[in-house]
Amino acid sequence: KLLMEAKIEKIIFKTSKKLWAVSNLVKKILVEDYGIPEDKIFVLHNGVDINKYHPLNDEERTKIREKMGLKENTLVMIFVGGDVHRKGLIRILHALKKNAINNYVLYAIGFIPDHKILSLSQGLNVKFLGKISENDLILYYQISDLNLLLSYFDPFPLVMLEGMASGSIPIVTPTVGASEIIINGNNGFIVKNETELTELLNNINHLDLNNIRKNAINTARKYSWDNIAKHLMSIIEK
Repeated sequence: KLLMEAKIEKIIFKTSKKLWAVSNLVKKILVEDYGIPEDKIFVLHNGVDINKYHPLNDEERTKIREKMGLKENTLVMIFVGGDVHRKGLIRILHALKKNAINNYVLYAIGFIPDHKILSLSQGLNVKFLGKISENDLILYYQISDLNLLLSYFDPFPLVMLEGMASGSIPIVTPTVGASEIIINGNNGFIVKNETELTELLNNINHLDLNNIRKNAINTARKYSWDNIAKHLMSIIEK
């Protein structure tokens, strides 16, 4: 079945007039692994519904965090994903074991942890929430400080834009397509591995997270689905 799907995929790629790659990372794979001519591929990043995914004001955010039992100076982090091993949760857990921050929480969303994940998370303040509703997910985006995704490969995950639009600062690896819209230290962070994540977390209190959060929100708004649709139409009409 997989071989048949691969053959069909290659036929579609080679016979299509144009191919839409959601990141330069994907374009590179199409060129190098599938032999697609570069001029046949256009790169247009994913979008986000900014009416649904939006930040809370500071007062609302503080009140909700207090209701959840979070202290004012708690560093709230989230990880959202199903394929936890590909998306680098183990890297994150290793980094947390070495970080010097005591007052933090990591909400892990979208999966049931296996034995390895549970074992690695012992002694860490990690809360596994499983699969939650979209409304609850938006709330966790809104109250979190950092959205962690240390994937080994990720074309362009929607969770990064959704989080940014909701006020959560992204931390990603260079092998995440969303890294292409992140300016390190300005609207998010790019780390190569768990060692760099540990270093970042150990110095996080010295950074202006409020300003970085605002930049992340403004970046995400540029990628509203309305704007993406307009760009797509301009490309198709050429």
